[in-house]
Amino acid sequence: MTIRRGETIGISGANGCGKSSLLWMLMGGLHPQEGRVTVNGAPIETINLKTLRQQVAFIPQRAVLFKGTVLDNLTNFDVDTNLAQALDLATALGLDRYFAGVPDGYEMEIGAATNGGLPSGVVQRIAMVRALVGDPQLILFDEANAALDQAGDKLMRELLVRYQTRAAIVIVSFRPSLLAIADRQYHLRDGRLVDVTPQASSTKEPPHEQDARRRRARHERSSGRALPRPALLSAAPDQLSAAMRTDTVASFRSKAPSPPACSRCCRRCNGAARPATLWRRCPTSPTTWT
Repeated sequence: MTIRRGETIGISGANGCGKSSLLWMLMGGLHPQEGRVTVNGAPIETINLKTLRQQVAFIPQRAVLFKGTVLDNLTNFDVDTNLAQALDLATALGLDRYFAGVPDGYEMEIGAATNGGLPSGVVQRIAMVRALVGDPQLILFDEANAALDQAGDKLMRELLVRYQTRAAIVIVSFRPSLLAIADRQYHLRDGRLVDVTPQASSTKEPPHEQDARRRRARHERSSGRALPRPALLSAAPDQLSAAMRTDTVASFRSKAPSPPACSRCCRRCNGAARPATLWRRCPTSPTTWT
């Protein structure tokens, strides 16, 4: 596997298959029993470990904050150099809104091995800011969104997208929403990386055609009749919506069978049958009735 700057690699796999070990090898913390890891063509063992670590951001699944203030952790204990960038990253992850409700704000003290009693999702985002300050060349993301809710996961994903053109990114995750931003995807199985990158299709349906197909399928399941395909299916979404409502209403009016006089759809008046008005919901619009 070759990773270039500007590329994002997604890796999935079963628990215990070695995904985290692979990330540790990429940053020089472990050495492979077979094969080798090279950086710009040089074996990773020949590179100064301190220099290498300055270029690598490792974001683990279980983050730990260091003793000091929240701001110390955000800036990686270099407030003079990293303050502006750290505050920008913290805002992107929504930390500014959270600490606006904390009495001491970013000056809140973090005790040793206690994480200050902060929620795990907040701790995870602080650790991500700490890892990204200084513009690393390689970002290793080890299921670091496991403790986040849907909103936090979205913010973290958007932040990673910002870094896609600046660094090489390796994402270990089970979440399809995060793996979807990867240029290539691999599945780690039996010590081997299997390429599972989805093949791009030039015939993939546009979103408005997918919506139209789902509407037709729902109508067919509910009524047993096929809904005619609109002629303007390739038009713009707003034109498509109007065209589908018009075609569908016309179809219902022309094809709906007239009810017999003695059916349940009719009312009797002095022994004579008088057909009642039939009301049917249009399957393509929540407000159109015919």
